[in-house]
Amino acid sequence: MNTDNVKLKLVGTTLAVFLLTSFAFVPFTKGQTGQIGCESKSKTIKVVAVENNQDADAVFNNPGDGVGHFSSTPLLATTIEVSGRGRSCLVARFSAVARPSDNFVVYQVRVDGVPMKGHLPGFIGIATPVVVDAEETDQNLDRMVSHDFFAVVEPGVHRIEVLFAGCCSQAPPPPPYGSAGASVLTLEYTGN
Repeated sequence: MNTDNVKLKLVGTTLAVFLLTSFAFVPFTKGQTGQIGCESKSKTIKVVAVENNQDADAVFNNPGDGVGHFSSTPLLATTIEVSGRGRSCLVARFSAVARPSDNFVVYQVRVDGVPMKGHLPGFIGIATPVVVDAEETDQNLDRMVSHDFFAVVEPGVHRIEVLFAGCCSQAPPPPPYGSAGASVLTLEYTGN
């Protein structure tokens, strides 16, 4: 396995990552919280956006089969081509203006169908990793959401998607189950 460009390291309460030329995990030391980070030289930034509102046509926990469900169309999707001779770090920054119409809007950012690091595992007892935006006012007000993610990727073409859904009533209200507008996905990676 060629891992020339990236090192994963477990770090403490401050995320500290180091650019090294081999892949390794470092054991915990007293006071560390188990955070994982990566770093590599980033030469390329790609940004995709959708300014219009998109409605969520799925409820994350409905049907109640223990699997997380997302809208039939990704909120954002794009492909990138990672260059280099070995693994490198892909960073994704996602933001949107969200409007929950139920209790939450949930999001997942994935690369090649796999959720990136930075999600909450086990939200409401469902193992599917997500980040959440809570509706706590019962007024369904617009609010800005933003979150960062990362993954270690091999050279080649990769598909990145932002998925979303409403959440979490057992008897959801009529659709739409939430919406997101002014959605932006910023990707940093080793590219040509």
